[in-house]
Amino acid sequence: MHLDFETYSNCDLKNRGQYNYANDVSTGIHGAAWKLADGPMELWTPSDPIPDVWRRSDLVILAHNVAFERCIWLYTLGLQQPRAWGCTMAMAANFNIALSLDQAGQALGLPEKKDKEGYEVMRRMMKAWYKPEAGEFQRLCEYCKQDVVVEEELFEKLYSFMTPTEQKIFQVDQRINNRGIHVDTKSATAILHAVESQKEDLNREISSLTDGVI
Repeated sequence: MHLDFETYSNCDLKNRGQYNYANDVSTGIHGAAWKLADGPMELWTPSDPIPDVWRRSDLVILAHNVAFERCIWLYTLGLQQPRAWGCTMAMAANFNIALSLDQAGQALGLPEKKDKEGYEVMRRMMKAWYKPEAGEFQRLCEYCKQDVVVEEELFEKLYSFMTPTEQKIFQVDQRINNRGIHVDTKSATAILHAVESQKEDLNREISSLTDGVI
């Protein structure tokens, strides 16, 4: 299933990261464009029930920068882990192609293009406080669907060249990222306090040695 979410939030995705973004109380979903292989383009909005196919245990979800879709899927929507994830951005990286969906499509000469005007609408509507003007929500939906069209073309172009080993590495990478790592927060906090304490001692020493010049 090819998938693309359009979301909004007060959380700064770039500075806070996708996990914080997906779990932030202000984060919501405008909608999602999705398409099964050889199936029609579908549009889901939060006012609709979750499609039955989204709950299938054998589902493989594909997106461009699928890590974002994965976080929205698992944490914002609270859906179950699918059988596997696929990422056309990772595929592009594997072949040293530009990572953005727009530039990757251009590099491969894909007939479908990213909707650049719709991109500007998306940028406005990703802010939780923004009040859409008439027609902007529909414009966002068209932009979302076009991203899925381009992403699917990119997938069809690259997938057959991906080796089984590279595909397995990607799945392991996704599991590792989603699992995270254990952090000894007590020791980390103690180290930070020790560093600050030592910094104060050194500042006092250098001030004394330089008669307050430094």
